[in-house]
Amino acid sequence: MRDEREAWLGIDLGTQSVRVLAVTGDGTVLGGGSAPVGGRRERNRHEQDPGDWWEGVRTAARAALAPVAGVRVVHGRVNGNGTVASGTGFTVSRTALGQYTVTFNTPFASVPTVVANTQAGLVQWIASGHLGVPTVNGFAYSTGTTNGSGTNFGDYAWSFIAMEAA
Repeated sequence: MRDEREAWLGIDLGTQSVRVLAVTGDGTVLGGGSAPVGGRRERNRHEQDPGDWWEGVRTAARAALAPVAGVRVVHGRVNGNGTVASGTGFTVSRTALGQYTVTFNTPFASVPTVVANTQAGLVQWIASGHLGVPTVNGFAYSTGTTNGSGTNFGDYAWSFIAMEAA
């Protein structure tokens, strides 16, 4: 049986904007939001910064969830050195190379859904992130790179969204 409070976020990442809808299982739209996404064009080439995508998703998701009663969202962007680049409602500590712990200023009532993304502009290596099991108080996250022969921890910027339906 579905919980009548269940909702999904539909995310559309376009070349000029991010659009997000919060919808119920029967298709009822609860809220929507959008945010512009910049880019650089040079002849037939179009480049965008994944960090801008993530900021757009966070902004649009927050707007889509604003009309939904009882939804709590904490989001942030963290620099590689463990300092907060943007966001409120949490603190971060860098515990070792590429290892971070996020603590929510106010614990969630239940374990939130957390999505995180490493933001490293690397060409030959793939940026990776590992999200530890979230708790009502926070979560652990590690960043690094991999080239197929293993993961090496490294200090890279990253972002997250934590959400809970009350």
